[in-house]
Amino acid sequence: MGVERIVAWVQHIESLSMFGELGVVAVNPLINGAAALDMLINTPNTYQILSREVGDKEVLEVRLTEPEFIGKPLREIHIPGDILILSIRREEEVLVPHGDTVLRRGDCITLLGSKDLMESAALLLGRVGCNDVSSQDQKLSKHL
Repeated sequence: MGVERIVAWVQHIESLSMFGELGVVAVNPLINGAAALDMLINTPNTYQILSREVGDKEVLEVRLTEPEFIGKPLREIHIPGDILILSIRREEEVLVPHGDTVLRRGDCITLLGSKDLMESAALLLGRVGCNDVSSQDQKLSKHL
């Protein structure tokens, strides 16, 4: 067992990479604030969706664990309702999905859609959340 995710508030920008190497999600108020402001100005709809300001829509990450979908292209997957697959993170790579994208065990799938249908879509694919506990524990233990 381990900790799902470690998040640290890091004041000094030069320390961010060190925390990243340890598997810690480093948050710097200056950088994060500037990024949020940039997104709000340049892509307000995206900002609203990602900050959950859109009333009936939700963004959710799901770890693919269901065997019936592993090795299948997305075009063969029938997700209920108006759920859209925004991206697939596979290890360190982020994929822009299309119908020919073949799913693999452990893919982190980012979904966008109606809140009322999101839970059933998530359960269909696997488990909610894509935190990689084991790799984070390994990174931390190397430095202890």
